[in-house]
Amino acid sequence: MQKEPGTRRWLTVEQLMEVVPLRKSRVYYLTHTRQIPFVRLGKTLLFDYDVIVNWVESHGEPTGLSRQAQ
Repeated sequence: MQKEPGTRRWLTVEQLMEVVPLRKSRVYYLTHTRQIPFVRLGKTLLFDYDVIVNWVESHGEPTGLSRQAQ
């Protein structure tokens, strides 16, 4: 199933915390230092779900694998 062009799933800080296990203070730090992709709409921070998933996959390290298995 493909998304229609131009449709995005926007997440608030609270919704992001449900998708990525980060504390609120860490999310704010990452946005302040521009280490995580986000959009500011007024005072509201928004995160594109698909962009965040790609960000986690590119910045995360697999766990539970031994060095030899990698």
